[in-house]
Amino acid sequence: MLDKTFIEKIEDLSDPKIFKDVYPRGQAYSSKPLVMVKAPEAEPLEVSSLEALASYVMRSEDVDGPSETNLIVHVSKHDRVDIVSPLFYSTRQRETLVKCRMVHTPFPFGEEMSVEKFVIALQAMFVQDETTAEILRVVGNLKAEASATMADDGTTQVVTTKKGVAGLTRTSVPNPVTLRPYRTFLEVEQPASRFVFRMKMSDDMALVKCSLHEADGGMWKNTAMASIKMWLESALSGKPSVIIIG
Repeated sequence: MLDKTFIEKIEDLSDPKIFKDVYPRGQAYSSKPLVMVKAPEAEPLEVSSLEALASYVMRSEDVDGPSETNLIVHVSKHDRVDIVSPLFYSTRQRETLVKCRMVHTPFPFGEEMSVEKFVIALQAMFVQDETTAEILRVVGNLKAEASATMADDGTTQVVTTKKGVAGLTRTSVPNPVTLRPYRTFLEVEQPASRFVFRMKMSDDMALVKCSLHEADGGMWKNTAMASIKMWLESALSGKPSVIIIG
């Protein structure tokens, strides 16, 4: 007597059967799982700026030849834009032609840093304005002075730094602060958002540590995507065959 496993192996070797117009809704069914064979796709170009992406779109016919379909520019994230094709063939595929990814080093939000590391990161990774200047003045004093004490009520921090041998200087730490870190493509304005700025003494009371904490719930990402879309609409206005979504 043949066992069940042997019978199942024999059935696996047989060709699948397709049953059409199956009652009650006229659906088609297969006796086995089927995997659709997709059409071949081109290897996408990879760029890191909106300028490069726009250059491709404006010269795409010179690079890849005339296209019978529209191009879709998809702003999917604050640091990601793709050029894809409309659906094609019966397989309903979209071909990705260009991948645009911003290359940058993000600021380590939520991480406690030494004053020196914080000062360097604040100057290198943020758009400089009056708020960054005020923060740098506060933490700069802490870096230069021999000692400091802090009063903290959970909302405002007051720093008292030793000023030579003559006396003490009290400085209120700005909080919360509105800053514009570099976190989307440089062709568009960097979105501003609110951050909680904190300072604390190290466990041995020898050093001051600084940190920034995001406090806008990620709304800046929507602002960045809207700015990217507006930039692309302006840069690609001469290409009516391009559809921009985001």
